[in-house]
Amino acid sequence: MLNIFIQLVYRVGFIIMIAFIFSRVNVTKKFLKYNTQTIYNKVYIGLFFAILSIIGTYTGISFHGAIVNTRVIGAVVGGLLGGPITGLIAGSIAGIHRFLIDINGFTSLSCAISTTLEGLLAGFLSVRFYNSNDRISFAIAVGIIAEVMQMVVILIISKPFSDALDLVLIISLPMVFMNSVGIGIFINIIENIRKIGDVEGAFRSYQTLLIADKALGQLRNGLDFDSANNIATTIYESTDFDAVSITDKEKILAHIGFGSKYNLPGQFIKTELVKKIIEYEETKTINICDDIDDSYINSNLKKVLIVPLVVNKKIMGILKLYKSLNLAPTESELALAKGLGKIFSTQLELSELDYQKNLRVKAELHALQAQINPHFLFNAINTIVSLTRTNQDKARELLIYLSDYFRRNMNNSKDLITLEEELNHVNAYLKIEKTRFEDKLSINIINEINETVFVPPLIIQPIVENAIKHGILKKIDGGIISLKIFKSNDLINIIISDNGIGIKEEKLIEIKKFNSDSVGINNVYRRLKTIFHEKTTFKIDSELQSGTIVTIKLPVIEKLIEIGGLDD
Repeated sequence: MLNIFIQLVYRVGFIIMIAFIFSRVNVTKKFLKYNTQTIYNKVYIGLFFAILSIIGTYTGISFHGAIVNTRVIGAVVGGLLGGPITGLIAGSIAGIHRFLIDINGFTSLSCAISTTLEGLLAGFLSVRFYNSNDRISFAIAVGIIAEVMQMVVILIISKPFSDALDLVLIISLPMVFMNSVGIGIFINIIENIRKIGDVEGAFRSYQTLLIADKALGQLRNGLDFDSANNIATTIYESTDFDAVSITDKEKILAHIGFGSKYNLPGQFIKTELVKKIIEYEETKTINICDDIDDSYINSNLKKVLIVPLVVNKKIMGILKLYKSLNLAPTESELALAKGLGKIFSTQLELSELDYQKNLRVKAELHALQAQINPHFLFNAINTIVSLTRTNQDKARELLIYLSDYFRRNMNNSKDLITLEEELNHVNAYLKIEKTRFEDKLSINIINEINETVFVPPLIIQPIVENAIKHGILKKIDGGIISLKIFKSNDLINIIISDNGIGIKEEKLIEIKKFNSDSVGINNVYRRLKTIFHEKTTFKIDSELQSGTIVTIKLPVIEKLIEIGGLDD
């Protein structure tokens, strides 16, 4: 019995070595990654474990007309990992093989039957195995049960019974002990591979997020030479890829790493596969290219992952990740490539939204200018015409204010202007209105901000105009327009108030929805929210027969930047 123990130790060790090699195969890693498998995978694993069981038979020890072997390890481990289908395939093939190599053998039939039953038993216990808190102990227990079952089958089927009993008494303990331990070690290897896969996956996720953090904002203005170079450099320095390339739909924007001297920014795309992907808008897949042109061969690059960068289901560019070894990419490398593709595609979509937002802001500003100009021009000209007969100097003065007003209004295509420019625009407007309505309109302007700050154009004048038209002029004896500007808590506070007729409650509720017919208020509100988001507030308070107060709060901007940069 001791000799059988020693011999089985060597056999189990050999099987464990095969298990380790098995665990390093990419297809096996993919299989081990999920508990739920396709039929194809179950058959593949079943065939592998059948071969493993057959090896266990061939490496067995001949003893009293039987074979003391490690065949059960393949059948049981296959069943536990793959379920009944895998267990049945592994067990039945190994069992039939055992029967065929020694048809007239003393234990041939019993071993064939027991091996099939062992695979099925483990397969039906597969769900409990995966749900177990201690899978290794569970697997050892299943191995013990399977080997005890084999001994029972030998006693029932093998004849004569006395020979079967003598055999079982000698081989049962070594086989039950060593094979169950072998099953436990095999499962332990598998569990460690799973854990390594989880750690590797977590690392790739962290790597993806790290690259995304470093590259955040690089694509804010779209995909160009500078942004592509910065992103390619970040990926190259943060991963073990041997080269990183980014293209738009026609040319190379950046190539960092091996082969950079063959792939210069501005050169047209060379790889035929990339051209086809762009031409046919193949946006859903990552391509693995083996057929690389001469320039890549000269730079010792053998494999390339081709990742489309997609905006609104349209390819905007290509990310290429190169390896110098002619080996298939690992699952983690594919996951990293997919993650980077999605992140950079999302950033490109955001840059497109920024661009559209800027267009919308400018369009709304132009719409407001178009709405103001004819209305105001008509009234101003009438006032100036009447003054040409009574006060020519005043008429000339108003013409200067009017020309200044329209010059500023027509040139207000910038994203931001100084607060001083905005107030000059308001002042030109009020000078004309004061002349028109004389004593019916009083004006009080207080600006406590002395330094240069920037604001969007046409955010004060439309509100002042509304106050005059709908508040002061509807009051018999007129009223006062007050404008106060000051800084508080790093915000510019703009308060426009009047003591006009005020706004009815139901009308005020409608105005506060910012979708009423109040063009000036709606336009200013939408532009401010589009530019500053939640960093701005726009508040309207009114009391009937007492007046209206509009309060605007904006972030302090002390240097001239584009609207797209105001989110930072």
